[in-house]
Formats: sequence, structure tokens, C-alpha cells
Amino acid sequence: MIEYVIQREGEKKVAVGIRGDNKKDIIRHYWGFWNHAATSGEDLIWSNEHVKPYLGYFWTSQTKLKKSLVNMSVNIMLAEGKLSLFKGQKGGIMPFAREYAEVRMQEFKPMTFLVTKNKYDFYNLGKITAENLSDYDAR
Repeated sequence: MIEYVIQREGEKKVAVGIRGDNKKDIIRHYWGFWNHAATSGEDLIWSNEHVKPYLGYFWTSQTKLKKSLVNMSVNIMLAEGKLSLFKGQKGGIMPFAREYAEVRMQEFKPMTFLVTKNKYDFYNLGKITAENLSDYDAR
């Protein structure tokens, strides 16, 4: 069973996680997103690859993710082969593909699985300088 999780770091920075019990299925789903231009990364980044459920993720943007889900939805509908249902409809298959993509987007569970901020507080204590004390300053 594959489950999608999402961590939003703004509109242009989104981490999409793919979680499941089988690494091969997770990789196959990742390449599905890659084929539909959701990401251009070279490979899936593993957050947890040693203990089930495994978790791999990739970075994308919100718009790329939505476009890829629409393209995936079109492919699913084309594979079904019932295209005659959409003949004569305004926009053809696309309005239904967009609607199905929105339904799929709702399946992405919001989750924080990456720590993107500093874990520690850093303080700046000021400027440290050395002074040259000459004889007349030391008196």
C-alpha cells in the first residue's frame, strides 16, 4: 500500500514523500512522477530506507505537482479506453482530468518528515578585537 505525504515550505518548495512497505513500489511511483515532470531529480531521496514503512521523497513546486497529477489522470483515463464518453463535452477529457487530479491531491497527507530549520540557536556575541597597548597607554 502506497501512501503520499506532503510537506510544504511555501509555494515553490514542496517535499512529496512516498511511503510504503515495498521499496520497488515506492521507486516505481517516484519514476511515475518523474516521467510526468513533477521533478527533475536524479533519484529518490530516502528518509527511511531501513525500517518499514519506508519513506522516500523528492522536491518539487506546487504547480509542477498539480500539472503532473493532471497528466497522470489523463493517462489513467486513456488507459481505461472509454473516451467516447468525453466526445462532444466542452474541453473534452481535460475538465475531468483536472477534477480527478484535485481528488488525488486531497489524498496527500500533510506531514512534517524533514527538519528544514536549524536545530540549535546561534548567537552573535559581538566583535572581539585586540588592542595594541603602548607604554603611554599602560600608565
